[in-house]
Amino acid sequence: MGNTAARDSEIQYYPIKLTPRQSAELFGLLDFKTVLTWRDVLQHKQLTFLRCLECDIPTQKLHRMQPSLSAWVKNSKAGKGDIDKMAEWRPNPFTDFGCTLECVIMHRSTVSPETLCRADITVDQLRDRYGLTADSMVLLRYSLEQWLSLGLQKRHVEPMLSDEQAHKIFSMSKGQLLDRVP
Repeated sequence: MGNTAARDSEIQYYPIKLTPRQSAELFGLLDFKTVLTWRDVLQHKQLTFLRCLECDIPTQKLHRMQPSLSAWVKNSKAGKGDIDKMAEWRPNPFTDFGCTLECVIMHRSTVSPETLCRADITVDQLRDRYGLTADSMVLLRYSLEQWLSLGLQKRHVEPMLSDEQAHKIFSMSKGQLLDRVP
């Protein structure tokens, strides 16, 4: 039967109709095309997810053209900087892009709490699988509402955070924080 990722790289999904401007921006004036296909993306080094977005191709169309996130990543057509822009694929930064918690901290501008929520990542998983600590919470700079969306509860706050850490992360005492979390 073969490798799924290899098949996903070869399968031709829906082509994207291009405007003359998009064609010129993607392929140049001498290689005019009316549609963009996954085969085109694979054959042209400069064609990446980001380049397509820069040419005003909506993510929904890119997703329809190539629904396999692993094909985008495996072929170096999408990278860590694209994670938040790839909501259609529901990317998991850890499993799909090989991120560590340190990588998520470093790329926090492109790995939002909303992206983590879409991937069904919770505070428990961040702590148990990826090593979330109070210090890393400080570095992530998420708001209380964002942490609550990831499932922050009293049972996390009690053992993880000191009063000083609660102040650093949430600008409130641990007692005030405990009053605001479920």
